[in-house]
Amino acid sequence: MTGAESFQDNGEIKRWALTALALSAFAAYIATATLATLFIPQTIVVFIAPFVLISIATMPQQRAVSKKNIIPLLLAAAALMPLWPAYLHLKFGPTPILTPPRLIFYAITAFWLYDMAASPLRRGQFANALKRSPALSGLVFALFALNAVSVPIAEGSRFAAQEFFRQTIICLLPFCAFVTYVRSMREFKRILAVTVISAGIASLIALIEVGSGTLLATKLSPFIESTEEWLRISQQVKTRDGVFRAQATHTHPLSLGEFLAMCAPLALAFAVTARGFKRVFWAVILIAIFGGVVGTNARGAIFAATAGLGVSGVLMTIHILRGNRLLRWRPVIGLVAVFLVAASPAAFIAGHKIVTGEIGTSAARSSQARLDQIEKAWPKIVKRPIGGYGTGRSAVLVGYWGRTLSLDNYYLSLAVEIGIPGAIVFISIMIIAVRMSLRRAKKAPRRWGWLLIGFAGAMVAFVITRSFLSQTGNLSYFFPLIGAFVGASAHFFPKRPVDRRGRSIWA
Repeated sequence: MTGAESFQDNGEIKRWALTALALSAFAAYIATATLATLFIPQTIVVFIAPFVLISIATMPQQRAVSKKNIIPLLLAAAALMPLWPAYLHLKFGPTPILTPPRLIFYAITAFWLYDMAASPLRRGQFANALKRSPALSGLVFALFALNAVSVPIAEGSRFAAQEFFRQTIICLLPFCAFVTYVRSMREFKRILAVTVISAGIASLIALIEVGSGTLLATKLSPFIESTEEWLRISQQVKTRDGVFRAQATHTHPLSLGEFLAMCAPLALAFAVTARGFKRVFWAVILIAIFGGVVGTNARGAIFAATAGLGVSGVLMTIHILRGNRLLRWRPVIGLVAVFLVAASPAAFIAGHKIVTGEIGTSAARSSQARLDQIEKAWPKIVKRPIGGYGTGRSAVLVGYWGRTLSLDNYYLSLAVEIGIPGAIVFISIMIIAVRMSLRRAKKAPRRWGWLLIGFAGAMVAFVITRSFLSQTGNLSYFFPLIGAFVGASAHFFPKRPVDRRGRSIWA
């Protein structure tokens, strides 16, 4: 055998050895993935991720999906989400529910994932929007990072992984899509407009329920196939202290009340900015929304709607008084303000009675139950203040409501599930959103200023209602709305505006 032949044989042996080694490593990888997914099925995402990243890295660059196709989907999702009855759905295993608005959100997410893989333009727009609102977008990602960290250390990690997977699909990915595709205040306004109109229609359904004493869920019960306990609860006629409670397309009056309370300040903003017949239209919607909130008999929602409208009204009044257009009306506005201040003690006492309820009533017992929940949950929070016990595990771990219902305080739930930092981060998201919207309202033209003030009022209302319930239904709309705000904010001013001290108002 010659030296050349020997060298050739050695090279062939090395190639075979490397091939065998690669195949063995791949087989070990598959075996590890199989064993892991037997215990926690959601870990399959972790094992598939490297192949997805390699595919994205090697994918030829393509044109982005046209916004002419995306914007109608965004508007359709915003309009249908509040109107489609959540109890009419299909569900397969641990995956999120399937409804027409959910399918639209999934389509938007699919387009976004394609654009992130194939379009440098969309990736640049997404990154630019995040950079222009670093505090708000960073907090959103921090919240989901805390959720991810809680999964491996959760008590019941399989269930926690399923819940994290569900929240990522219905909250985080739509947030990213709205950040990318909403690129102007005009588009943001259109999304808010269809949202408020849908809230008005949902309010009319709630008022019809109150008038007839019959829930929409009861009428649609022949079309509901699920046998889950929460769904049976949603079909039961609800009363408190003999007063009927509407829920319209939502599964509980608290959920409907929260959504309407969030939309009330936005309806006020549209009523203020509109002219002529449009102002009457928005005023009617505002009245319907507040009537719907009252129809739910949800004390927290009534208080939150009043607070959100009050904050927005005060800020709009200040905005008016700073200008010269309504100079002759300043004395009248001043007298109204004095009257409101004088009446505030009586309003506070009345509000306190509504929220706490009379002794012995179900309202008072409900308030006491919330205090009992805090008392039961606090020792567990102290035991694991960082990391928590896993997302979606709060009710079971506290042992208060069992497996079918949640705790009555979302901040308490977050502290139990992902630790005290999780509750702080979520509250910070809304505080930063209010701060950003008000700072932009100062520099914005009047037509956008009112809308930004209304958005701030909506966030105030949502902060309050989250103190009274933990249901996650409205979160799947809250995060896309925040994403739309982040996306529109990035393109609101052509340059970074600064205040008198030279500091950027985007900070």
